[in-house]
Amino acid sequence: MRIDLGSGNEVYGDIGYDINFTSHIKHDKKTYDYIASWGFHYNPDPVKLYLDLNGDLSLLENDDEHYYLMMHTMEHLLRPYDVVRRILSMNNTLQLTIVVPNAINNYRSDINDYTHLYSWTEYSLKNFAEHMIIDTGFKYYEVENIGNGDLGLTFVKIWHKW
Repeated sequence: MRIDLGSGNEVYGDIGYDINFTSHIKHDKKTYDYIASWGFHYNPDPVKLYLDLNGDLSLLENDDEHYYLMMHTMEHLLRPYDVVRRILSMNNTLQLTIVVPNAINNYRSDINDYTHLYSWTEYSLKNFAEHMIIDTGFKYYEVENIGNGDLGLTFVKIWHKW
């Protein structure tokens, strides 16, 4: 199952979790094509459930295997390392894809959005992923930048490979 954590109004997966389903960020076609290449597609009729990722995540724990997407979510979390470690530590997690604005190319997103608690770059996300692999036993990750200027985004995918 594909789960969009922090989905806002547009869900890219079977289920969207968020604390506010009115927010939405418009991206260019390249961004949508990129996340689609990792199996996440816009769902016009998803299940939407309330979940504060800064709190109890037990709602995510079940027997189904999940691929998670966090697009424009990490920069809003109070403790992103703890949240991601908990998601990756669940037995049902197969992959986590994270998309964040790259603070080097897209610094205006931090200036204009007072809800951003953290800034991310390709290098900070790479360091983050390396520590996650050590802490959780996940095996592989890749980090990639796409776009520039206002569309500058950094992606990281962490997954098991058998």
